[in-house]
Amino acid sequence: MEIAGKGLAACLAAAFLYCALFRDGRPAAGGKEYGCFAAPPQAENHGRQDSLFLGDRKRGEKKDRRRAAILASAVAVGFLRMAAASGEEEIVKKEGSPGFSALEATVSGTVDRIQEKNGSGSAELVDVLAEVRRGEREERSYRLDRLIVYLPGELSWEEGWTEKRERRLLPGMKLFCEGELESFEPARNEGEFDYRLYYQSKNICCRMSAERAVAADGEPSPLKAGAYLFKERGRAVFERFCSQRDAGLLSAVVLGDKTGMDEEISDLYQKNGIAHLLAVSGLHVSLIGMGFYRALRRWGMGFGQAGLWAGGLLFCYGIMTGFGPSVFRACLMLGCSFLAAWLGKTYDLLSAMALAAIILALQSPYVIATAAFQLSFGAVFAIGWAGKELTDSFRCRRGWTRALAVSAAIQLVTGPLFSGISSNILSMGSF
Repeated sequence: MEIAGKGLAACLAAAFLYCALFRDGRPAAGGKEYGCFAAPPQAENHGRQDSLFLGDRKRGEKKDRRRAAILASAVAVGFLRMAAASGEEEIVKKEGSPGFSALEATVSGTVDRIQEKNGSGSAELVDVLAEVRRGEREERSYRLDRLIVYLPGELSWEEGWTEKRERRLLPGMKLFCEGELESFEPARNEGEFDYRLYYQSKNICCRMSAERAVAADGEPSPLKAGAYLFKERGRAVFERFCSQRDAGLLSAVVLGDKTGMDEEISDLYQKNGIAHLLAVSGLHVSLIGMGFYRALRRWGMGFGQAGLWAGGLLFCYGIMTGFGPSVFRACLMLGCSFLAAWLGKTYDLLSAMALAAIILALQSPYVIATAAFQLSFGAVFAIGWAGKELTDSFRCRRGWTRALAVSAAIQLVTGPLFSGISSNILSMGSF
């Protein structure tokens, strides 16, 4: 399974890389579409259909060899990145007992994210140094990219803490913890949620139940701490003016915070195939980013300045919501569209999607096996390719027929994915 996963990650990265670099533009309303990241076509096709990877033979064997070399390099990079991603977990497994029950350890790292639910809290640490104790005397130190720590009821504060500042844990601060390291349980039954895969996709190989946590005196990250405080302020406003159920729903949809979400409402959305509406997705990002961008353009701002301000807003919103796969994809694709408008090029949806997939796969190869990645990129692929094919095949010219064809394409692509993930048939999720 491990070799198959590495091969799948490498092949997908290679295919996405090929699409981003060599996908020919398709005809658009204003003429030939070269795309923001697509190479311009060399000649008219005249009814010929190029091979997916080698292209038209008349273009020359030299270009074919170059493309084959890029594909081979992409496969090699995919295998190496997948091996690096699984290296941390293998280190921790070797240190632990069979099944990785628990390890006594002391860790230190920088707080990246904080979550609070029902009076308890957790923190995600980055740049983690873990000192694992084996026996009474032997200790070994390891570097981990990320670690999730379940905090104790009360935090301790390092001596010399500035009394003028509020004692509050914020992103960017250093945290020292003592407790037991544990691995995440994989899915044992078909259809069960795989916590291990979910955290692997976030580059988190294990967790710690901290018995003691000490916060160091230091300046928090201005951007991340500001986003966290804004999120807390927004949740407090929802709780003040709305009922508890409505406040939890609004916090999940707008702020990406599902800690106060009512389980009954969550199950109801999931059973009807519209659970994606509860998550901060590309739709939210598109509405916020494109709405702000168009407003700036109407106020007389240029393409470059409007794109820069809108991109900055999307970046801050992504930090606040946690930059999930769908949010990252939407932010990057909108950024590509802003860049294309500034450069005077035609925006190519599939090329921008491929670039987002490459970056996500390089950051964490396990992300391609998650439901968020598959459904988000599957829907965009359905809009950019399957929707166009259905529209052209059935000669849909009117607006409502084109919308119906695109909705059917999304259903055809995401339906099997949703059924495989949740073991249910998607009923109304695409309409």
